[in-house]
Amino acid sequence: MLASSLKATVRQAKPGDYEQVAQLLKQAELPLDDVASTLPGFFVTSDGTEITGVVGVELFEKIGLLRSLAVDPTYRGQALGSALSETAVEFARDNGVLLIYLLTMTAAKYFEKQGFERVARHAVHKVIQGQAQFKSICPGSAIVMRKKM
Repeated sequence: MLASSLKATVRQAKPGDYEQVAQLLKQAELPLDDVASTLPGFFVTSDGTEITGVVGVELFEKIGLLRSLAVDPTYRGQALGSALSETAVEFARDNGVLLIYLLTMTAAKYFEKQGFERVARHAVHKVIQGQAQFKSICPGSAIVMRKKM
């Protein structure tokens, strides 16, 4: 399940990764709300010492939520974002998820290339509508996307 890139391997986040994950998310202007409590659902890339990329995935039985994909600007262009998102989607699929959602302000075109499609907010599965990411953490203007597994 672990994907590799030229300079990094994707692995599940560990408690000791939180500070670097938080720093990377702040740098990418992504919210930190509840990241500490959901860190076991995050995956990271590392150059051996520093976290170079991060993505989170939350599972709700057959429904998933992809969140907080960020790559350090120094490491962009090395397919780390793709390795991270593919690992998170594969993890969700391996755990029985049939449909995965995400919210984005800036990366809709990127995620369309990853097989996600835009959906209206009212068409989002109720379990996702009930999550803080959907209700309050991400702005109402965020684009909602989903991918069928």
